[in-house]
Amino acid sequence: MQPADLRPLSLGELLDRTFTLYRNHFLVFFGISGIPYIAVLALNLARFLYLPGMSISQLPGHHPSATPDLSDFAAWGILSMVVLVVSVAVAVITSGATVIAAAEIYLGRAITIAEALQRSARAFFRLLGVAAVMGVVIVVAALFLIIPGIYLACRLLVSMPVTVMEGLMPRQTLERSYSLTSENAGRAFLILLVYIVLIFTSSMLLYMPFLVLGVVSRHSPEITLVWLALGMVGQLFSTVLVAPVLHISATLFYFDLRVRKEAFDLQMMMNDSAGLAPSVVSQPTLLT
Repeated sequence: MQPADLRPLSLGELLDRTFTLYRNHFLVFFGISGIPYIAVLALNLARFLYLPGMSISQLPGHHPSATPDLSDFAAWGILSMVVLVVSVAVAVITSGATVIAAAEIYLGRAITIAEALQRSARAFFRLLGVAAVMGVVIVVAALFLIIPGIYLACRLLVSMPVTVMEGLMPRQTLERSYSLTSENAGRAFLILLVYIVLIFTSSMLLYMPFLVLGVVSRHSPEITLVWLALGMVGQLFSTVLVAPVLHISATLFYFDLRVRKEAFDLQMMMNDSAGLAPSVVSQPTLLT
């Protein structure tokens, strides 16, 4: 496997390398993103099938044939909380694993789906901490004005690659990402915009048709449940298909910023000439 041609990249080159890397290693990235989400899909389907009346009542224009009792509401709430917790855990692990795989492949090293997931799982609490702090910072900023929230999302785009590659704690990770993306918020915004367009388009194609069919089939609860289940599958497939694009592009953006600001390409050349294994940073490397 050939290592990356490390040099400053234009936005077009960065996106081209993102999609090329994803296409050439599609099964690896799709497996990393998709396999853990099977648990989320199973729990969601179990919730919908266990309480079909509550499930149907969530749709516009649908009303349960019988008033749900307190136990139904309690069961729905507990199952929804379980789905939320598992979804967050899966999102954190798959994002970390995708960054690990993208970095390893980009630097010319092979990696398996299981290895990437295992290495991400070992750093779960650090990754969760970074994701949580980053989410709180962005949401709080957005509560005051939308623009500051968007700006911070752009400046913190490489937070996950930073914590994966450099092993920093949440506060240091956010500071490092904010520093690296200085004068590059515009490029980060366009990367995020591409991801948003992709996720919106895939959701419109893979989820919304089933939701519409579920709404119009109000006179047949059984058929409505089928459409809801298919919509759940479509929504999950949309997430699994598009999410790697964001994490791969953020990882390549991280390397590009380090090449521009820290001569990372020269560090790699010196390591190669000295016969050393390629290292991402001088401290931890890829959560090994």
